[in-house]
Amino acid sequence: MKVESVKAELDEYIKKNTSVITSGVYSDEVQLDKYCKKVSQIKGKYPQFHKVFGRVVQGFKAEWQALGEMQFKAKVLQNFRQKVNLEIIVDEIYNTWLSDLKIEGKTPEEQPISKVIIAELLEKVIDDISDLSIIGDRDGGKADGEFGYSLNGIAKVLSIAQVNTKNPLFTISLNTPTSLNILEEFKDFERSVPSKVRKKVKRIFCSENVRLMHQDSFIEKYGDHTGFNDSRLNVTETYKWEIVGLDNLPDNVIFSTVEDNMLKLVDVIDNPPLITQTQIQDYVLKIFMEFHLGYDFAINELIFLADFGGVKKTGLNNEDLNKLYYSMEQLND
Repeated sequence: MKVESVKAELDEYIKKNTSVITSGVYSDEVQLDKYCKKVSQIKGKYPQFHKVFGRVVQGFKAEWQALGEMQFKAKVLQNFRQKVNLEIIVDEIYNTWLSDLKIEGKTPEEQPISKVIIAELLEKVIDDISDLSIIGDRDGGKADGEFGYSLNGIAKVLSIAQVNTKNPLFTISLNTPTSLNILEEFKDFERSVPSKVRKKVKRIFCSENVRLMHQDSFIEKYGDHTGFNDSRLNVTETYKWEIVGLDNLPDNVIFSTVEDNMLKLVDVIDNPPLITQTQIQDYVLKIFMEFHLGYDFAINELIFLADFGGVKKTGLNNEDLNKLYYSMEQLND
């Protein structure tokens, strides 16, 4: 099969199946994406605002007495332009395709080579995004020409928020979890989340190693009890939050947030994921793909992150902001 024929078939398939590219790149098969709210028209930087009220209710007196203030807080969200430059040696993929057709008992019409190429490409893109969503680090290396540095994954996003003094996250001082203390540390974490927002928290995120450590400790403590069942293994003891083990998340990262605060930043309106062109060079077929992607939190003050260094107190570590956001929590004592 000539490379020109494959290119022609591939171009036709891409033209007729643009939605396959978009749904593939922004697939829910990426583990983190299952827990993110999708913000769908962001290209580059995007200002995000939220408002905070001080106390407004007071006893009646027949005169004007201003109380409370509406404050607008701003945060800049950002996604990053990504690309895929894939080279395909047509002879190699053609022989594999013919073998697969024989094994699966299908005809070329039922399983065209163009469909196979796109399916395998998207499978790899999803795999890469799954890793980048956690470990990506724009400051760690060169964004273009290498893997790992094209966007900030959630671990990097948390580390940036950790040193943000204008919009600080909420730190929770804990001991480093071990198999001996992990159940108590998770309880302390739950109970340290401000009471005003606890009902809006559904999950606690940690590494898969830490999740398994919690599970093993839970079984060791309660496994012989008559009321024990597997449904209790991956929820916290106090508020029954789901414990989510994120692949590749560092073991020293444990965090929660309210529903819809963790964001996946995409652009499906003006710049949806596209295979922009294909080219032939010698025996090689080149595929060019582009899309925009990023991860962040809408409001840093609603991120609850375990701190094992003992340097920061539980809270926003800012007296005025503690009073503004969590006035009932006695965080400045």
